[in-house]
Amino acid sequence: MRSLSTKIFNSVASINNFVFSIVPCTVNPYTGNAFRQLDNPVPFLLNEFVNHTMSGWCSLNAEFMSMILKLINFPCHMYNYGIPGSITHATVIVKIDENEYLFDPYFNKYYTYKNEPVSFTSLMSLIEKENVSEVASIYGPSLKFYDLDNDIKGYIDGQTYEKRVIDNHIKKRRLNEILIEKFGNTNLFNLMRSVL
Repeated sequence: MRSLSTKIFNSVASINNFVFSIVPCTVNPYTGNAFRQLDNPVPFLLNEFVNHTMSGWCSLNAEFMSMILKLINFPCHMYNYGIPGSITHATVIVKIDENEYLFDPYFNKYYTYKNEPVSFTSLMSLIEKENVSEVASIYGPSLKFYDLDNDIKGYIDGQTYEKRVIDNHIKKRRLNEILIEKFGNTNLFNLMRSVL
């Protein structure tokens, strides 16, 4: 990656980190769409998130990040994948120079291959070839306000939060059985192949 591209990539990673830290995760996530009627919903959403009067699942995190990026003229779009009725996830694909990169503001991460940011096209090729042993999730440093469990309330990092969500899906939704049935293994990367 060229030095300018690296700087731009790191700036997008900082926005990813910001979105993760600002959107709380609470028991009653927002499922409406009234804010979409606003010309620029970013200030409204930012106020709601800071005051913990609105929270959201992955799709609201991805949509909020996309809104911010579009305000500063970054080409991007949401990428939704998974198995409908079982497990789905929303992320953001951002174009930097000639490549697109996948960012996950809900878990505050992006992906590398052999310690370099991996383009979305290359990531999908590695998943298709079942060659993901050197693909790594890189988590940002911020913490998210978390109030889902009766016994835990406070701030949580992206990796711990992702583990809780995945563990919950494994227990409550038989995630491993669904993955084996659909893909023949329990590799979560395979979910990215199922575009919604």
